[in-house]
Amino acid sequence: MLVAANTDVSAENKLSNIITWSVVNKLALNLQITKEIVFHRPHASECCLPPPLSDIEHVSSVKLLGVHLTDSLSMDEHVPQTISVFNQHLYLLCQLNRQGLPLDCLSSLFDYLIMSRLMYCMLLLLGLVA
Repeated sequence: MLVAANTDVSAENKLSNIITWSVVNKLALNLQITKEIVFHRPHASECCLPPPLSDIEHVSSVKLLGVHLTDSLSMDEHVPQTISVFNQHLYLLCQLNRQGLPLDCLSSLFDYLIMSRLMYCMLLLLGLVA
């Protein structure tokens, strides 16, 4: 659910509409695992932020489709996490190289393990840097 900052509809009202819609369409909405994140400028004052929704946990970072996002849309969590995964994959590739896996197989594994993650959401990452 996205709620714009300058709207006359409250987040509570939108959430209520989503709950009603899910009941009508016989879908389960588990509010116990639902999280709320409010995206804002890096140094926004607390008075500008909306109040948290009742009964929903407020978080400052979230992993969405494999990308770690913080409430200020920084890459402070995503980059170290991605580097850690790359290190694990590179270690695996080194071990496979020592075991004598052919270079063409290593190259394919590199493309699958490293390049696919590096290229995933590249437009999103470039958009946040620009």
